[in-house]
Amino acid sequence: MIKIEKIVPGVEAGHRQLAQAGFNSLLARQDLGFIRLAERSHLWRESQERANVLRNQGIRRVVLLGLGGSSLGPKTLWDSVGRWMGQLDEFHCLDNLDEVAFGRFLQQLSHPQSVHFVIISKSGSTLETLAMADFIDQHLASHGSRLAKQATVISELRSNPLSDWARSQQVSLLEVPEDVGGRFSVLTPVGLLPAALMGLSLEEMRQGLSEILTDRELILTLIAAGLGSVERQDQVLYFWPYTQGLETFGFWFQQLWAESLGKKVTRDGRAAPGVPVPVPSLGPRDQHSTMQQLMEGPQPRWVWLWRDREPVVKGPTLERSGFAQSALRIGKTMGELVEAQATATEAALIQTNIPVVSLSVPGLWPKTIGALFFLSELVVGGLGEALGINAFDQPGVELGKKLTKDLLSKGS
Repeated sequence: MIKIEKIVPGVEAGHRQLAQAGFNSLLARQDLGFIRLAERSHLWRESQERANVLRNQGIRRVVLLGLGGSSLGPKTLWDSVGRWMGQLDEFHCLDNLDEVAFGRFLQQLSHPQSVHFVIISKSGSTLETLAMADFIDQHLASHGSRLAKQATVISELRSNPLSDWARSQQVSLLEVPEDVGGRFSVLTPVGLLPAALMGLSLEEMRQGLSEILTDRELILTLIAAGLGSVERQDQVLYFWPYTQGLETFGFWFQQLWAESLGKKVTRDGRAAPGVPVPVPSLGPRDQHSTMQQLMEGPQPRWVWLWRDREPVVKGPTLERSGFAQSALRIGKTMGELVEAQATATEAALIQTNIPVVSLSVPGLWPKTIGALFFLSELVVGGLGEALGINAFDQPGVELGKKLTKDLLSKGS
């Protein structure tokens, strides 16, 4: 399914052995629910059933409230596959507090009573998500409705502000398992309900998980390549797809990688090894923005270059042009132009001695997207185990949350 087409430099035997040990350690952990989500049939079934109910109610406009792991996965599903399925007329992710953008969105949201709101917070206490929900409830009240009449909640089932509200208001509540971290939650109802509403086959997504788990060579090679990058002390990882459907996936991957592996200390208290900072990019577009620094910048860098080998729409061959110097374009499809640029970029990187992992996917289908999510989670989790890093906490973001709450408390 997903293939490594080229990897330069190659993987060292020592890194492969460490990768195997790290991956074995990951699989042996019983506290990590994301590894076993394909087996938790009730999550897939309940997500599909809720989507069916909403579809039968005629819902074709959805607004999702959530941050980080609660929004980037659903946004990826929409941008890669969902917007082309024709099941929803609108899908919006409100994933940031900004009074100007939020206010203008509500002003321009026609017939808000016909919108279904999906409210996602694993902890059920995310300040930004609850604030957006409050303001939307206030807005709906001015239109003769209330948020509880138009919402589905996705959260942990244990008592928290969001799940308690859902129960008290008789709002449908879907589960984020307590043993699945927020940034690893896209294959719970966090992503499954939006996917089903968009018309994606959950069964095909689930098949993608199963197929990836059997492709140990792919997983171990990417973990070993990550160990090589750490040993080289690469500072930047460019996640660079040559297919626009994976642009948002790059931002989902950025959070997964950075929040999981960017740690100060290892589990046993030693200084943690530095991992490269992930930078989402898109080709050919970013050949005209960041390519110069990628090619000639001083910082050590590493590139994951992605291709779509079987695009859903292949497009016509260009038969004529009204512009001069058109010989390079006539007789070619757009896909051929993109492939030429991807191949040239790959060759230029290799000639410049920049490490490259060249990967391909067989079209952006539900099974492919499910596989990509799960592959990334397994590689990041396995790399964390191999490096002795706790890839499943985020202590670096807690101080900012605490200070925000302190400031708001003083102002009340």
